[in-house]
Amino acid sequence: MPSLVNQGRVQGDQPPIDMDWLYPDPNTNLVINLMVVPANAGDSRLNHWELFWVVRGTPGDSKALRKISLEEARDGTHKRLNHLTYWGAVTKQISSTSRVHTAYKIPVGFINLDSRIRLEEIARETQVMSPYDNGRLWNCQDFTTAVLYKAVECGLFRREAVDAALHSASSA
Repeated sequence: MPSLVNQGRVQGDQPPIDMDWLYPDPNTNLVINLMVVPANAGDSRLNHWELFWVVRGTPGDSKALRKISLEEARDGTHKRLNHLTYWGAVTKQISSTSRVHTAYKIPVGFINLDSRIRLEEIARETQVMSPYDNGRLWNCQDFTTAVLYKAVECGLFRREAVDAALHSASSA
């Protein structure tokens, strides 16, 4: 499957707003979660997956999250393109109506700040691929799976924990 140039970013598109200047990633151990947002399309392969950790608040009352997530690619006029893009990890404020409150959240591991920085590096190094190759859809699930297994290779997470999280996510 061919990879996209520049992580799928196109000229003229702007990265998402990153609130890390207001909510910095704390120097403490935090739970990394796999979030599954149902697509409501009857096919779990279309569910959105992303990794996140709470940087302000508690898991039950999140105020700000740092996330590793693919986004829909858009051109300079904000027209949706037929592929995904990765801008890097971003911190987002969470409102009371955010999808994080209704999504499935699956804990993957409990890691320190240095390990989270390494996790972000792994995501930056993970290729964003063309959405279709030989009739198979490539999406955020493939990206997240690749990031998690590379994190296992680097010693950030236990293989058993990642396997269990991915199994749960696939069944959600």
